[in-house]
Amino acid sequence: MNDYKILSKNFSESKLSIEKKLENFPTYVHRRDVAMFLNRYEIFKKTLNIHGSIIECGVNLGAGIFSWLHFSSIFEPYNTSRLIYGFDTFQGFKSLDNKDEKGIYSDEKKFLKFKDRQSDKEIKKSIKIQNKFRPLNQFEKVSIIKGDAVNTIPKFIKNNPHLLVSLLHLDFDIYKPSKVALEYFLPKMPKGSLIALDGTNAPDGPGEATALLESLNINKISIQRNSFDSFLCYATVE
Repeated sequence: MNDYKILSKNFSESKLSIEKKLENFPTYVHRRDVAMFLNRYEIFKKTLNIHGSIIECGVNLGAGIFSWLHFSSIFEPYNTSRLIYGFDTFQGFKSLDNKDEKGIYSDEKKFLKFKDRQSDKEIKKSIKIQNKFRPLNQFEKVSIIKGDAVNTIPKFIKNNPHLLVSLLHLDFDIYKPSKVALEYFLPKMPKGSLIALDGTNAPDGPGEATALLESLNINKISIQRNSFDSFLCYATVE
């Protein structure tokens, strides 16, 4: 029995109410997921004094975008200018490239383990619920942009010429949308802003690292990591 099956069994067999299980979530989750949450927290803290919005490239099941929402609500509850934008197809990968071929995302059999997926409607429902617990919730905080980012990002930039980006979380896993994200968002990022990288140096998805290497002079930037998590690292715009 793998780790998550053991944790799931413990969760389902507990006599506590669902409400109490949620309230005491560290009892039931994996160390790895707590580490990922703390890593996002450490990265977010570095952007608190940087003006701009948060861009989540690859919403997936929502862990990233809701982490940013919670951190912003807790640490800067009255900052109405820090908006959060999430880009995703919500239908799987649509822009595979030959630069993705050595990874797992172009192999349908290998990709089956990623079959769990939320719809944009489910994510929006969760956003609406979480918004109830946020100060100044009359102001919209999180927006979802559905579609192939290769097309939606250029359109988004055109419609939002005022945009500044304090944190770009690059988690598309594949080459083309990662390349487009860097091309369009980097010019919007002031000194001190962060690029969080979820798949760099990861053999499962070489496309993201390829896009990064083509877009930045790797010898001129510092890519740092927090010691307790494996892949999520960050580069600072200098």
